Amino acid sequence: ITVPIIDDIIIETTESFTVNLSNISINLIPIITPQATGNIIDNDSDDDFPSDATVSCDDIPEVPIISLDGTNCNYSEIFEETITGQDDECATEYFINRTWTMTDCVGNIRVYTQQIIVEDTVAPTFVEELPQDITVQCNEVPEAAELTAIDNCDQNVEVVFTETVTNDANCALGYVINRTWTATDCAGNSTSHTQTLTIPIEFVTFSTYDEEVTIMCGDEIPEVPNIEFEGGCGSHQVVFGEEIRLSDDTEDYMIIRSWEATDACNNVENLEQIIFVMQPDKETVTIDICVEDSSIDLISYLPSSFETDGTFTVVSGNTELNGSFFNPANLEIGEYLISYGDTDSECKYYADFTIVVNKDCVPCGREQIIPSNTVTANGDGINDFFTITGVEYCDFKFDLMIFNRWGSKVYQSQDYKNDWGGTGPKGSFGGAGMLPAGTYYYIINITNKNIEPLNGYIYLGTK
Repeated sequence: ITVPIIDDIIIETTESFTVNLSNISINLIPIITPQATGNIIDNDSDDDFPSDATVSCDDIPEVPIISLDGTNCNYSEIFEETITGQDDECATEYFINRTWTMTDCVGNIRVYTQQIIVEDTVAPTFVEELPQDITVQCNEVPEAAELTAIDNCDQNVEVVFTETVTNDANCALGYVINRTWTATDCAGNSTSHTQTLTIPIEFVTFSTYDEEVTIMCGDEIPEVPNIEFEGGCGSHQVVFGEEIRLSDDTEDYMIIRSWEATDACNNVENLEQIIFVMQPDKETVTIDICVEDSSIDLISYLPSSFETDGTFTVVSGNTELNGSFFNPANLEIGEYLISYGDTDSECKYYADFTIVVNKDCVPCGREQIIPSNTVTANGDGINDFFTITGVEYCDFKFDLMIFNRWGSKVYQSQDYKNDWGGTGPKGSFGGAGMLPAGTYYYIINITNKNIEPLNGYIYLGTK
């Protein structure tokens, strides 16, 4: 069954139809229901046209080609475009109305209108490189940069420049400049950039100087440096001072120099130089001297930088000084410690002397051994004992034997200590164990050296 219809361009609602069959006779296909129904669905819709849109000024769509479903029914098209809203202060936002009027072969007319809203939502951008935050001296503040901007819609973007300054641009106080560039299109979209320039307080010393100096006491004190002040508000008034500051726990001290500079704006700059004056280090002096050397003047052993008005003091060792003179005669072999101090002046001087008394110059031979030739043991302190002298510094050990005129041994000591005063063995003549006066014979053996024995005569008296 064919239902003839005309395919026009009009959007129509769905139509239904009924087909009644009558007077049909067929044996092969039995007809149960002689009636049928159907629907006619229109193939036209508004989807054939572009929908409304909101776009940016640089993204306006092209006019599309419209193609309608009108099989075997030609149609004609009339297109019209109108623009409104460009007669105000911002022509970059407006409306576009596009209207299509379509007429088909049977005279049906179809009209469709698309509305395009054109908006500007993008902010302008700066063209030049943007100036960055900087810190500069008062006389180095640069001129403000000239910036321009472009926009995707507005060809005449305005850039507004503003500048704020703190502290009335007073170089002595330091100040801050804030520069702001703002670019705005006619739709109100804007972008801005701010540059901050920091100008620090300007109070400059042009002449350099050493803030800290270390010298030894006695050295020449450095001259006062000539410091010139510039900058700030000018007209600097400088007050100079110098003081000596002592230490509580050391004899070192400081010389403190100060400058207080005040400019016309009452800005104050303080400078200081510290000279550390160090006391000389304690010196250590070692002297080797022989017991038979002449006395020495210890002053001649002091460093050349020392003052010589100080005092020498024996710290250890059985000796005495004659002022600054040290005499080694008759001293025991060994070390003697002597200190020197000079504290009466500004500079303090100290030295420790180690004097080593030796026997290197002492001859130690048989010919230096001197035995006594007389013993008078009467308690007067003269010749009370038989003595062996002359080699006190030679470390000799003596074996002493005494014989009477008949050859009998009356005394013997294997480590003689100069302590025999005429005593004899039991049964000898004389009183209180004393030998009788007369001439005796001695033999001295040096037991720890390869030296021939000594022998001789000694007179023993009682008065």
